[in-house]
Amino acid sequence: MKRPEKIIISIRDFVASPRFFVGIVALFIIQAVWIAISSNYPMAFDEDFHMGLIKLYSEHLLPFWSSHPASGDAYGALTRDPSYLYHYILGIVYLPIKAIFQSFSAQIIIFRFINIGLFAFGLYVFRKLLLASKASSVIVNLSLFLFVLIPAVPLLGAQINYDNLIIPITAYALLLGLQFVQSLKKKSFDFMKLLKLVLVCLFGSLVKYAFLPIFLAIVVFILFYSLVQYRDINKL
Repeated sequence: MKRPEKIIISIRDFVASPRFFVGIVALFIIQAVWIAISSNYPMAFDEDFHMGLIKLYSEHLLPFWSSHPASGDAYGALTRDPSYLYHYILGIVYLPIKAIFQSFSAQIIIFRFINIGLFAFGLYVFRKLLLASKASSVIVNLSLFLFVLIPAVPLLGAQINYDNLIIPITAYALLLGLQFVQSLKKKSFDFMKLLKLVLVCLFGSLVKYAFLPIFLAIVVFILFYSLVQYRDINKL
């Protein structure tokens, strides 16, 4: 085998390896951390809006509002807002952070780091999804590498925003949907997988109501595949 061919194969194997993916995640984290610690508050993507809601929910026992809070005029109709789980969960997290760190700047940095972790976890789940779809490891890793090089990606991941939670939820819901369809292909009905999928989709819809079209697309995909399977069985 010629030497250039050995080099190409070595590069291909490295790009396809889990080590290369770890490097991708590390690259994203380095970019996002730098943005998180060097950027003034608030950044774009309504960071002050999301942090304000987190602080508001930290003072409220339940995620539901029976009446509009006096300090909630800047956040819309909270009594009818279905996108509350991100703010409510981080509102609970905010209480110990506030007790330990008195500096508001330190609190912002910590919450930005939490969001970086959520986005990085989303990259991991998306890799599992793409590999489960039978895409090659080379294509998957290269796609994720190019993705994290987009300037808006670390910018979003570095700030307080509910999209950083909806990203891993979306990836996990799509992965569960794909796994359920694959179980149907094997003539097996995985009820627990379907139940988990429904719960994840309901959770995602309460994090951000814009997740509902994705939920609908997953349902349509499963119904369509189930119909195809049913027709194939009847033809036998």
